[in-house]
Amino acid sequence: MIASGLKSAYQVSFLPLSVFETWGPVQSRAGRNGFGHNLTSGPSTGQQDAVSARRYIPVIGLIGGIGSGKSAIARWLARRGDVSVIDADALGHQALTLPHVKQQLRDRFGESIFDAGGQIDRAALARAVFGRTPSHRQALRDLEAIVHPEIGRRMRDLVDQVRSKGEVEAILVDAAVLLEAGWDDVCDALVFVDAPREVREQRVAASRGWSPEELRQRESCQWPLEKKRSAADHVIVNAGTDVGHAAQHVKHVLTRLARERT
Repeated sequence: MIASGLKSAYQVSFLPLSVFETWGPVQSRAGRNGFGHNLTSGPSTGQQDAVSARRYIPVIGLIGGIGSGKSAIARWLARRGDVSVIDADALGHQALTLPHVKQQLRDRFGESIFDAGGQIDRAALARAVFGRTPSHRQALRDLEAIVHPEIGRRMRDLVDQVRSKGEVEAILVDAAVLLEAGWDDVCDALVFVDAPREVREQRVAASRGWSPEELRQRESCQWPLEKKRSAADHVIVNAGTDVGHAAQHVKHVLTRLARERT
């Protein structure tokens, strides 16, 4: 039985590095999906040439269940300075401040999701879109149709900006609905962060105050975990306290992919 408390919820059991070394070259997901650098809002041809003249900066997408430790891994790597992290949740919060997004949400949900200062009340918005009824599911689809395009555009812009500067070894995308939203087309590879359900329940109870039922409800709005796992190029098991071990394995994937594309 896993001990109670957040500390025990972050112990890491991980695959040996030799497992990674047995895999063949990683084919670029971005290349397969036609993403590359040919973006409407991306860099000019001259900027593209400058980027290609430098070492290639790969983009890795982190996927997994809620509470699996994706964001903890991303923060650990970001603190070391050679990885740039794109936080889709932060981009979503930024999108909710855009005037045209707020107007679309007002048209769809009314004034009940706004606070006294005219800003989006995210708790009220969550109550409107997360639930068991068909109306909740439709509300979530409507919210995603409004917000996801804004997040995707900003994500692509950030990838291009980071690559044009050439100051980091890799880019990490931390996005809970990376696959569902279709944002994986910016990624060269996907890493699935795995953790047992009881561990994830402990984590979200400690960090968000969620009950196991709330976790199940939120995850029912995402792809099943096995579907996410099957879409991944690599799997990291993050089941305990030392998130650094799991993060080091993600870093190994980043380094290896950059080396293969050099």
